[in-house]
Order: sequence, then C-alpha cells, then structure tokens
Amino acid sequence: MVWSSQAEADEAGLPTLGFSHPSLYLTHTRVDQTLGHEMTHVISDHARNPVVRTGLINEGIAVYHDLTGADKLALARRVIAQQEPRPLRVSVPALWQDWSLAPNTFSYPLAGAFVKMLIDKGGKEKFLEFFPDQSYAHARQIYGDDLQGWIDDFEAKVYDTP
Repeated sequence: MVWSSQAEADEAGLPTLGFSHPSLYLTHTRVDQTLGHEMTHVISDHARNPVVRTGLINEGIAVYHDLTGADKLALARRVIAQQEPRPLRVSVPALWQDWSLAPNTFSYPLAGAFVKMLIDKGGKEKFLEFFPDQSYAHARQIYGDDLQGWIDDFEAKVYDTP
C-alpha cells in the first residue's frame, strides 16, 4: 500500500513507513520513498527463502534494487562523510554481526554499496547461493579467502576520502 504521508499512516495506526511483511506479500510505503526497496524484501524473501537474515545483507539487497539508478558507492561515501559524530566508522564484519551499531542513515547506504560489491566481485550465482544464509560465517564459506580482501578494499573506498 502506498500512503501519501506518514501522517495518513499514523491516523490508520501504522508504525513508521516503509515496511513490508513478506509472508503476507504486503508492503506499506510513502509515495516519496524508493519504488523498489520494500518490493525487493517481498520478492527476495519468496525467491530465495532466507533462513538466516542479517541487516547488512537483507537491507543491502533492498537498497541495491531500489530502482533509483543511484551510484551506491558514491551515495554511501557522501552519507557517511556527513554523519555525526565524525568520524563514524564501523567495520563491515562488525555491522554484519550487529546491525544496531550504526544509525539507518549510515548503515542502509553502506549495505547497498556492499551488496553491489559482493555481486560485482563474486557474481550473481554465488550471491544467490549465499543469500538464504546471510551470516558472516556463511559468506566466508561461499566466498572463501577473497572475502576479506574485498571487505578491506570496500572499506578503503567508503571511508578513505580523497
């Protein structure tokens, strides 16, 4: 369901928009939110049946498929550079294991850029193999020794501004 505003959803007794309930094939979003994000939660849930979900990967795939066409790495760099307190820097493995370590304004763009990197480096097939168990340990099994190097390179690109 698409709402014209949060106030309209508040009147209906709903929590903060947007959110989805994949088991019900249901999304609630505002008209000004990205078109693909919440739909991606529903589609990916039914397409791959994840049994272990993590914020980094589950939100990352939704940001990656938000249909905005935005450069995910540039967006993450810009948003992270604007965070307070400065410098806010959370390692990818730490955020992977504890999604609450950073505010959503930081973690969502980072997650979208990270998922894009995983797909670009490891390929779509490996990502689809990995997706049902989104744990860091499972990623290490699927991607092997390459994963840590990819993470190091990714963190350097995101956090180290010229």
